[in-house]
Amino acid sequence: MRRHIATLMVLLGWVLLAVARPAAAHGGGALLLSSAAAGPYKVTVWVAPPEARVGPVHVSAAVSDADGLNILTDVQVMVEAVHLEGAAAAQTAAASTENSANKFTYEADMALTEAGRYQMTVMVNGAAGGGEASFELDVKPASQAQWFVAGGIGLIIVAVVVVYRRRQAYNSSA
Repeated sequence: MRRHIATLMVLLGWVLLAVARPAAAHGGGALLLSSAAAGPYKVTVWVAPPEARVGPVHVSAAVSDADGLNILTDVQVMVEAVHLEGAAAAQTAAASTENSANKFTYEADMALTEAGRYQMTVMVNGAAGGGEASFELDVKPASQAQWFVAGGIGLIIVAVVVVYRRRQAYNSSA
């Protein structure tokens, strides 16, 4: 009995892994700006997941002085997403080092609601002044394939439970 429960738990874990969107790793993703000028600063920006889809998008930005020699953690960073076809409202999110794995990158989470091309702007304000750097981000429609996989795995779990119960009923009647 315990072995069957353990098997079901493993199958449930596989379902969750199949359905769960890859987690946006803090400080990782696709490099979209590298030491780009943003006024008196330089910014390096990553976006996760690397292939952005409708839904959560994680933006990580490292800010340095104009020479690129000193990483700065005492500036204010904002991230703005503007849908270039005008289908979705513009969003702005504050980025901070609080949730950063290394405390040197500014992290912001956004929920992009429409597929298409976005103008992403990283705005930096600090003692040396303000500046911004922009890039375009292609956002694909949300993936539906994960739900088909989850449904298939769910059917397998149901089949395992039915077979198990029938075997248990057969063994107890014999």
